[in-house]
Amino acid sequence: MRRLMPTIAAAVLLAVSANAQESKTAFFLDNCLYAWNVNPGTRVEGEPYRFFSIGLGNGSASLLASFYAPTINLGAVPSMFSSWSAFNLGLAQLGDLVNFGIDNRFLAGTSAQIFSFGRQWEDSRYSVSLNSRSDTRLNASFNFIRDFVLDLNGDLSNLSGTIGVDNVGFRSVHYLELCGSYTRNLGDIASVGGNVKLLLGYFGMGLDINTMRVGVFPDGGFGADLNAGMFFSSSVLTVPSTWKDGREVYDFSSARLGGLGFSGIGTAVDFGLNVQPASGLTLGLSVLDFGLMYWGGGFDARLDYSGRAVESKNEIFALEPGGRGSRFKMLNYDIHLSAQYRMPFYDGWSVGMLGTYQPYFREVRLGTAVTPVKYISLALSTAFNNFGINVGTALNVRLPGLSLYLATDSLNFSRRMTNVTAGLAIAFPG
Repeated sequence: MRRLMPTIAAAVLLAVSANAQESKTAFFLDNCLYAWNVNPGTRVEGEPYRFFSIGLGNGSASLLASFYAPTINLGAVPSMFSSWSAFNLGLAQLGDLVNFGIDNRFLAGTSAQIFSFGRQWEDSRYSVSLNSRSDTRLNASFNFIRDFVLDLNGDLSNLSGTIGVDNVGFRSVHYLELCGSYTRNLGDIASVGGNVKLLLGYFGMGLDINTMRVGVFPDGGFGADLNAGMFFSSSVLTVPSTWKDGREVYDFSSARLGGLGFSGIGTAVDFGLNVQPASGLTLGLSVLDFGLMYWGGGFDARLDYSGRAVESKNEIFALEPGGRGSRFKMLNYDIHLSAQYRMPFYDGWSVGMLGTYQPYFREVRLGTAVTPVKYISLALSTAFNNFGINVGTALNVRLPGLSLYLATDSLNFSRRMTNVTAGLAIAFPG
């Protein structure tokens, strides 16, 4: 356990440095190029063109946390792989996190576009892209850090009494995504689109604790009760294991980098629909990242025992022969509902609403966008979600053959929340 938590922390940092979520504030911009990230059924508008990007496509990094974090640093480092390639979360010491006051939730996501190309006609559009994606979540009761991790992080010989925790969930998956997209207008009042994705995973880790109690037995020995599920699969990180008393004990303190390759494979689909029931009014529905991944190698197991005597923290999570869990894992899908209205007296001003549902996240976002001149669009939004209230802004600059935007969804208003998104597309007449 002493090394398990740093391993989880490293996975969290890997997640926010590898990829990112779509920008919801940019969805309101007067430019369909970015709305397709939220709804692939967004209506095709404008002149025909071709576009491409290599390491210059959409990239974003997001962090939503309900707990106190002493330092949060956000930075971008250019690289050949993405326009947004670094997201640095600095947590001073575990001891600084004892100010958790409510149930703790942590969501981090990124999406770095390695390359993309496509073409738009008058009423349809296609694209192909290769992206690096990550999704990390942590949810735990308020005493997880304060009363459990800090105590268990010390020497077992100093532990007295019993400590425990219930309902802890952690998941971190990292993968490459090859995506094919197509959108088509259906007459004057509707449009439909979708994406088909091939997923290749290189790191997956999860720990779901229903209940866990550790403490000192009456005879002075150290023991544990545990009901949990855990899995680990990685082509880039190797964790050695040994056998003791018929159980497999993984030593995360000896984890080391492995070779390149993939340990997971899967598929997912996106679907989007837009309708215009009245002049200026657009309603939308989309489902994103609905799919499964199969994780090979490593381990996937259920742990359910009571009164097990252990001599080290690693033995708490020692695996029994058999008792394996499912190696198929669902992605953290999104469902979006939207409504936008363009003002009849000024074509460059619109207002709208975007609702988002994820298994661990709910949000309603209100936004407005204005295009004061042909080449510049601005957007402002405010959101109400299960992390609090936040404000977002977005800027889009469109020049002949070039479209650039920068957006943030979560200015720190009531919680530790950050979402920064950057995008650049090169287009030429098609």
